[in-house]
Amino acid sequence: MKHLQRRLLAFVLGSCPAALLAQTAATFDVATIRLSSPATGPESGVSTGHGKLSAKNVTLRRCIVGAYEISPQQIAGGPPWLDGTRFDIEAQSETPVDTDAELDRMFVQLLADR
Repeated sequence: MKHLQRRLLAFVLGSCPAALLAQTAATFDVATIRLSSPATGPESGVSTGHGKLSAKNVTLRRCIVGAYEISPQQIAGGPPWLDGTRFDIEAQSETPVDTDAELDRMFVQLLADR
């Protein structure tokens, strides 16, 4: 069963970016992804605007949910760190990007690249 869940997760992560990326060539020019400090606590959040994305203390599940605009219940299975490991993400484009859809596509590309 775990093998099937891993294959499903790999399929979702592998197939969705290709369809979304075919629509745009925009990417973040600079991006950093780091493990969150344990002292950060339980608070987390994501802010976007003008070609910038800032995510503090977020799980990979939350990133996938936000980037693909899906509900958490649509993600089945996955490794334990999908919900347990938290990240700080900073990304910026040289050109202003003001639509949420474009930023979501850029976030999908960033997740696929990393």
